[in-house]
Amino acid sequence: MIEIPILLKSTATKTYSIYEAAKGEYDEFITTSGVTNAKFIGKGKTEKWLNMPVAFDIETTSFIDANGEKAATMYEWTFGIDNTVIIGRTWTEYATLLNRLIKVLELDKTRRIVIFIHNASFEFQFMRFLHEWKKVFATDERKVLYAKAETAFIYRCSYFLSGMNLALLADSIGSVSKMKGDLDYSLYRHSETPLTVKELRYCVHDVLIVLEYIRQCIEREKGYITRIPLTKTGYVRRYCKEQCYFGGGRHYHNRQYGEYSKLMKKLQITGEEEYKQLKRAFQGGFTHTNAWYSGKTLTNVNSQDFNSSYPAVMVTCQFPMSSAEMVEIKTVDDLKYNLKYYCCLFDAKLTGVHARPGIPDHILSRSKCFCVEHARVDNGRIADADSLVTTFTDIDFKSFCKFYTYKTLQVYNFRRYERGYLPTPLVKAILKLYQEKTTLKGVAGKEDDYRRSKELLNSCYG
Repeated sequence: MIEIPILLKSTATKTYSIYEAAKGEYDEFITTSGVTNAKFIGKGKTEKWLNMPVAFDIETTSFIDANGEKAATMYEWTFGIDNTVIIGRTWTEYATLLNRLIKVLELDKTRRIVIFIHNASFEFQFMRFLHEWKKVFATDERKVLYAKAETAFIYRCSYFLSGMNLALLADSIGSVSKMKGDLDYSLYRHSETPLTVKELRYCVHDVLIVLEYIRQCIEREKGYITRIPLTKTGYVRRYCKEQCYFGGGRHYHNRQYGEYSKLMKKLQITGEEEYKQLKRAFQGGFTHTNAWYSGKTLTNVNSQDFNSSYPAVMVTCQFPMSSAEMVEIKTVDDLKYNLKYYCCLFDAKLTGVHARPGIPDHILSRSKCFCVEHARVDNGRIADADSLVTTFTDIDFKSFCKFYTYKTLQVYNFRRYERGYLPTPLVKAILKLYQEKTTLKGVAGKEDDYRRSKELLNSCYG
């Protein structure tokens, strides 16, 4: 066992045991941590998970190799389970630890351990050769959310689950502090580089933060690690599902469940072409600088913010509330009629596109346009173009007309949807979260409840 002073906040009373992997103190570690007595609980019909917080983290060094290529190597890993931490220096030591756990706990494809990693996308690039992988789920290239090994281990990302970096996560859990500046990342290290107690404490604390966070997650899920969702938005999806399908309960056999299921089937995308068109239309908000003032320092400026703008839009605005209907647009009046009474999605070819005089903002993104000819681009946004093809919603097209003029417009692949308010159960769910947020704000002793209700409310939009 290693003596490393752990910095706990004043309200914390935890004690932790820390061991070195090189010394092979696994039997004492397993006995001390109580892992052998821990429960495995069912996940689906074929698996059981160890119902205990487990976390993993590595430290790496980046360098330029002999061939002039950028490279990196792992020089320290930390594995935490419940109140025990193991420190190792090589992948061989880590593999030995995992094999020992498999043997002692009789792990296999039906008895697994879930290991949480903060920013698993990074660690996965170093450990992807460590296991044979049964399933890897990524939200984007190299953004790993979930990785299940063929053996007994499942790796999940606690950053996607919490939505916070380690420093903010440490503040939110209120027990273990995040060490700062104790590990100099500019130094080159390898597996045999001596590490000071101060440096090791930095590594240990990073894992303890995740352990305590997952422990809290298990407690919030009434003691079931299997109920922890993959991402932060998973909490709000589950909340909204329970409100919309079951009226806040979990009973399938009621009228609301049938009505809402029927509505969800009605709103399904009809095919691949519609999906691709929706993907083309999707884009974020406009955050570009004003072209007239780019690079200049302005004084005596003011700003305005909308309080709870997303929830307000969700409960007061109308959205597509039907499946798509293909429509042929033959005249300008046809276009105006559909834009006025329906939610619309369509492709358009425009010629003679010009920014309106006296307006410095250019809202049309170059990356969302195709077949562009002779364009003048303002920091990724189109100011003028002889011709282009893009995909609009009715809202996008109305905004486009406020900022641009054009010579000709050809509309095709026109889909329209019935316009309506979001389902009443979903609106009630949003209003309930808003009420909790506003009534809990500033109330002593309710800080955690306020933070969770605020996070759920803000996640509803996503």
